Amino acid sequence: MENASGVDYISHAASSNHNSVPEHGPLVNLVVPVIMFALGVLGNMVALFVLWRSRRQNVHSVFYRLVAGLVVTDLFGTLVTSPITIAVYSNDRQWLGGSTLCSFFSFMLIFAGLGTVFIIGTLAVERYLAILHPFIYEKHVWPPRVKWALGLTWILAVLVSSLPLVRVGTNVLQYPGTWCFFDFYSHATPDRAFSFLYAALGLLVIALTVITNVAVMAELLRMRRITKTTGKSRDGRTLNMTAEMQMIFFVVGVILVFASCYTPLMVRVIINASNVLPQDKATDLAVIRLASLNQIFDPWVYLLLQRRLMTCLYSACKSVPQNQMSLEKFQSSVKSDAFSSSKQMPLSKVGPV
Repeated sequence: MENASGVDYISHAASSNHNSVPEHGPLVNLVVPVIMFALGVLGNMVALFVLWRSRRQNVHSVFYRLVAGLVVTDLFGTLVTSPITIAVYSNDRQWLGGSTLCSFFSFMLIFAGLGTVFIIGTLAVERYLAILHPFIYEKHVWPPRVKWALGLTWILAVLVSSLPLVRVGTNVLQYPGTWCFFDFYSHATPDRAFSFLYAALGLLVIALTVITNVAVMAELLRMRRITKTTGKSRDGRTLNMTAEMQMIFFVVGVILVFASCYTPLMVRVIINASNVLPQDKATDLAVIRLASLNQIFDPWVYLLLQRRLMTCLYSACKSVPQNQMSLEKFQSSVKSDAFSSSKQMPLSKVGPV
């Protein structure tokens, strides 16, 4: 059934492939969205509280502001979409609100997902520039400009999410009838175009995040090898190898969590739009749930663990310059010293990722 708004809100809840789709199972259960909703709200609320508590120390930090935007996006997406899913489960999986609510739900799910992906990509580029190109970072990356970067990510997410509303793609009710998303099964040209656009954007940012974080990790390892024999950086501060290795593990964690959560969804979208394999709606439900888990993991990976690492680094680097410059500026100044001396290389490049 398709209405004037272009939203086919019942097609994939009761498709011709219905007999091959399980009516009940571990994922088709009210408990799953309830637990995910509770964990998502709790984690992001804790993250917001920690951000608020540390606002005076970090309000001028670019990384801090980007993390704040990420947490707000994750929390907003969870608060808007999860209650609808829970309500539909409570209504015996009978969709509420017709095509209007279905269109709204799909728009918010696409927006929240892409918003998170774009901000994480921005975080990866920010850390890459801060650690490997501090001169460029110092010249062009300022805290007041972060609001423009966040605004652009949200505007881009809104523009892409709005395409199905103007018939470049179609919003449909998805198996098991408790959530709406764009139609990645359709072979109509507008639907396939949107599916490939969505997947291409996601995979592009994932690749960018992996490449930049691998480069950061390689640089940290290189600095560790260079400074291991001296035991001190150029300004005489004692190196903290434990903090350095924690930062390397943190970078690996960032890559694994983000790529593991979102890559399966992007791959499934391409597979379904290309029609290279039979439809598997149970798997598609699993990958969308997996992508949603990233919003639960984000506050812990990008904030709470980051806070622990910062505490460790500051305790190991008490001889910070007397003007109390930010960590980003301190990294840039130390990097500058590195260019003027080929004999001694600083460890101060170990910063937040």
